[in-house]
Amino acid sequence: MKKKLVCSLGMIITSALLLTGCQVFDKGGAGKEGLVKNIENGIYVMSDKGDCYVPNTQHQNFKDSTIVTSADPSRVVFSVKGNNEIPTLYSDDKLIMYSSDEIPDSLNVEKFSPTGWTLGIYGLTESTNGGYKITKDCLVPESNAYEVLSSVLTKSNEVTLYSIDDKVLDEKFDFTRAGTFPAMEKGEKHTLGVYAGTYYADIVIQADTKLWASQITSTTAGYKRTKEGYAEILIGNLEDGYYNFDGKGLVKVVQSEKRP
Repeated sequence: MKKKLVCSLGMIITSALLLTGCQVFDKGGAGKEGLVKNIENGIYVMSDKGDCYVPNTQHQNFKDSTIVTSADPSRVVFSVKGNNEIPTLYSDDKLIMYSSDEIPDSLNVEKFSPTGWTLGIYGLTESTNGGYKITKDCLVPESNAYEVLSSVLTKSNEVTLYSIDDKVLDEKFDFTRAGTFPAMEKGEKHTLGVYAGTYYADIVIQADTKLWASQITSTTAGYKRTKEGYAEILIGNLEDGYYNFDGKGLVKVVQSEKRP
């Protein structure tokens, strides 16, 4: 679901240094959680009606505002709600920036490609005793993996992933560079064999987490100033897809007008 401004930007009285009077739902969710009082410096999707949406920064394995100049498939974004947490930028919408500082001539653009559904686990690394380490930091919040493994990890700081569907894992297993399981069908169930110390358990986990991975980088085509307190970022002829602009979060770009 998009994160929406409560009132239209056309009604806001702005200055170059201070923006007040409107409320925006931040990345905490498009409900009462995450509500902030004022528009802050940053990038937003502005709809043709003047409503604004915050790029999605939830459930990513890198820090907000980190920028790369070449693709890095180890940088991934997760969602247990499919595309619903990512705002869409249609051709009749605008990508805008509020800033009290000088605006750069162009912004970094990082394209993320959907790689399918998987288990809500990432950052798996080999254990010195064989298998792969799982800590709570490896679990995608709200995923089935988080729900199932969190109870195990309250008694132990980490568990060792030993097998999947009775197949012992070794260095030849096809994990992604982000330490995730390869793509699966949504809803697939797999049995993970894990050790907590000397104790062994078979745990069934469902593939309920969608994954996007860094694919290619480029730059924007400049910007256009306005008298409304924001600058319109010119994205040029980007193909339809998922993009992170200047490290500020994921936006879905659709090069056609929004349907009524």
